[in-house]
Amino acid sequence: MYKAIIAVTDTHVESDLRGMLSEIASVGIAGMAKTPGELRDYSQRFQPDLLFVPEIFGSAPSLPLVKELAIRHPATAIIVLSQDRTETALVKALEAGAKSVVSFPIGYEDFRYKVNTALDWSSQMREVIHGATETSARSRGRILTLTGAKGGVGTTTLATHIVTSIINDYPNLSVCLVDLDLEKGDVSSALDVKHTTSIADLAIVYKDLSSATVLDAVIDHESGAHLLLAPSDVRQTELISPEAIRTILALLRQEFDVIVVDAGGYVSPAQATAIEVGDVVATVTTADVLSIRTMKKRVFAWENLGVCQERELKVIVNKTDRGSSFPVESVEKLTSAAVLAQRIPLSARTIEPALVSRDPHAVTDTNWWKLIANIRNSLFDTHLRTLSLSASGHARTDGLPDAGTPVAFNTNRQPRRRWLSRVQNQTSESGAISLEFAGVFTVFLMLLAVLWQGVVAGVSHLWLAQAATESTREYAISQSVGRAEAAARNTMPTAFADHLSVTQLGAGAHGQKLKIQINLPRSMSFIQTFSTERDVVTE
Repeated sequence: MYKAIIAVTDTHVESDLRGMLSEIASVGIAGMAKTPGELRDYSQRFQPDLLFVPEIFGSAPSLPLVKELAIRHPATAIIVLSQDRTETALVKALEAGAKSVVSFPIGYEDFRYKVNTALDWSSQMREVIHGATETSARSRGRILTLTGAKGGVGTTTLATHIVTSIINDYPNLSVCLVDLDLEKGDVSSALDVKHTTSIADLAIVYKDLSSATVLDAVIDHESGAHLLLAPSDVRQTELISPEAIRTILALLRQEFDVIVVDAGGYVSPAQATAIEVGDVVATVTTADVLSIRTMKKRVFAWENLGVCQERELKVIVNKTDRGSSFPVESVEKLTSAAVLAQRIPLSARTIEPALVSRDPHAVTDTNWWKLIANIRNSLFDTHLRTLSLSASGHARTDGLPDAGTPVAFNTNRQPRRRWLSRVQNQTSESGAISLEFAGVFTVFLMLLAVLWQGVVAGVSHLWLAQAATESTREYAISQSVGRAEAAARNTMPTAFADHLSVTQLGAGAHGQKLKIQINLPRSMSFIQTFSTERDVVTE
């Protein structure tokens, strides 16, 4: 179905054009523009095959506008509606970039012939441009655009971990992470980066950019990733236009094998542009009513803006919980997009080390990295392997178009040595972890024994003092060691009373002297004997 846009202010002309276009089954009207501004906007959003522009649009001649649109949209066939049937009017329109002129009154046969001719020209031009784009795309990096159904669904975390996974598994590929969540970009926080340059600095001079200039603003992170971050000052976001983003991403394609774009969870011109230029577009959502409803609104907005169709998207379901009342299987029934089979479970404890230390490598759970690798492979299909082989100088073996032609990636870039990842060294570290655990556990047991000894000693002294008081009182009255010992035992718990003894030492300073002693077993205490001596006043 060909798309047409009609730019007229006369309702009678509009009605005539609608009626005649309805007779041509292959043409559909994508929009009606009433002002030059609307015409530019619709042409950018819908990329029409056919454009009808009156000779006088608004209050000014439309030929300068026709020339502008012909340059911006070289595959769009423009037909000028004119009251003048002279050859001069036709020549001026053709010089401005129009493909034909339709004069009033409009005859249907002449109109249909010119429309079909213009559509044939547009189709051929699109094939030429598409072929050139495909050829150029084979020599450039791949762009993965990640968006969020809303804020807080984990888009930034997933983007940083996918980049880390690519670097770990394909160390010969150069990877760039672009933060296009301009209002609240969290990539710098997630990776603990302090920066003074951002994408806003490039956007100011985007018309004069070169690859070298773009690389000056890219940060080489210690993890091996390259970062182009969002501005820290929210006021600078006004400087970042869609045209600037297209230019910057196009230059990044020439320098990096893989570009992952964190486009955030809010519909904005920056997000729309990232979706338009992305080779793969995935949206992250959680399995709950609010997130799914918000995702549907986002997709509806993208479709209305002419950015992409829902069926072109891939959906990643994050933070799934078996105990949730919303079944995760319902996500596939509520969207026509391709929902990835890999569901990310609610695993706050697993990724907590990465969030606390602001380092994705802090996650040592191998199951987590296997899941991220599976998601990454589902998004990129076989392209990462192809890129890796091409960057290594091997032949392509994946059966992609032009498999016999080597891909001209930037192989001169020397991939620097990546810092050792705990994920890659999980096997070699397992023995060290076991030794560390044994040492720590031994120290813990020793501390626990010392603590227990202190408790036993303290309790023993307390009960011994109480027993000494009772035994001396009883001995002062009865002059019987046996009754003194019985009185002492009655004041103590059984565990201590069974090991208590009272003996008479002989004459003391005030009469008789008693020795009260507790002999604890080795199983209860390292110190077995606790004793005290008391003088008994002779009554």
